[in-house]
Amino acid sequence: MTDNAPNTSVEQLVFTVLKDKLNIDENLLGEKYWNIPLTCEPFNCSSVNMVYLLLEIEKKFGVRIHEKYLQEYGFSTLGKIIHIVKECIVCR
Repeated sequence: MTDNAPNTSVEQLVFTVLKDKLNIDENLLGEKYWNIPLTCEPFNCSSVNMVYLLLEIEKKFGVRIHEKYLQEYGFSTLGKIIHIVKECIVCR
């Protein structure tokens, strides 16, 4: 991970990107929202927001998210994004 405290969790860093870059309300980051697609209510992210999120996540964690993770809506929910980031960190 790039320029982050060693004890900061992947979840916290993903949430920071969502809050800082996409202005997602912190109240929407609880686990009960982790399986809701970010393009649906209550998030309403556009396709442009999703591409921006992908690029910001790659930059924040210093990883490249392979297209295999994007297939079948793999990068569509908080839970899936957190899982992907954790896998990418392990594989680098």
